[in-house]
Amino acid sequence: MIKEGDEVNNLRQKLLGGLDGNAYYSIIMEPLWAVFGGMIFFYQPLYMKHLNVTEVQMGFLNSLAATLAVITSFIAGPITDRFGRKRTTLVFDLICWSMTMFVWAISQNYWYFLLAVVLNSFNKISYISWTCLSIEDTEEDKRVYFFSLIMIINLASGIFAPLAGILVEKIGVVNAMRLIYGLGCISMTAMFFIRNKFVKETGIGKRMMKEHSEFSVKDKIRDYKEAIVYFYNSKVTLLMFFILLIGQLQMSFLYFQSVYLKDIIGIKESLTSIVPGISAVVNLMVYFVFMDKLRRVGDKKAYFMV
Repeated sequence: MIKEGDEVNNLRQKLLGGLDGNAYYSIIMEPLWAVFGGMIFFYQPLYMKHLNVTEVQMGFLNSLAATLAVITSFIAGPITDRFGRKRTTLVFDLICWSMTMFVWAISQNYWYFLLAVVLNSFNKISYISWTCLSIEDTEEDKRVYFFSLIMIINLASGIFAPLAGILVEKIGVVNAMRLIYGLGCISMTAMFFIRNKFVKETGIGKRMMKEHSEFSVKDKIRDYKEAIVYFYNSKVTLLMFFILLIGQLQMSFLYFQSVYLKDIIGIKESLTSIVPGISAVVNLMVYFVFMDKLRRVGDKKAYFMV
């Protein structure tokens, strides 16, 4: 006779690939971010237009966000090593998501969105520290399950975008987005504190905190020089850089998608959210149908096929 505990463990094994510890808690808490993450960005340009932010100002904010992301990426490693993965993740998640969501919820004009861009730019720091926190103590053969599940959760988040369209239809763009940002702020903040309660500082994190107890600008400059040399001499790293660059450019172009669908195509505001919903379904289908085939052909061929 199978005990209830064994059934739970078997289900956990099937759904989460046997993940435990920090990776397990990161996975089960991710939906509290993803549900609202799938809704907040699509309607944001229309929300900004309703608050008298021009397309030129939106373009500047988008460019500023990309620039600040590069800057914060350079300081993410030293901060994570100095203060630890767990503490860095909590502090900067609260800054770049909880505080940003609150600012978006109460925004009145361009200057609110400018402040939000600055706050949200720190997400590069929290992303790096969160990744280290989640996988450093996880066995290497299980890390693929972690990243696959995170990808599935975030792809699926787009399915919730049409819910934002329903709210837009009922109460208008501005009120709908204020409500979504407000609920998202509450959901994400709860997620950050609950996750922080259960995760533990990684073994590598503890060692790095001891080694980097004193911040040395000279040492960091030397580290960056070595990283740049490695980057320049590695063809695979250069290839991945250009792939990521293309992806970032695509995201920049898609930023104005909702405005294009409404103002140029003439689709009703509440119906434009069907597009990211359909996109999410298609992406999930592609992932489940073709990913296994891509793994069989090898990593290099898979990158070029994609």
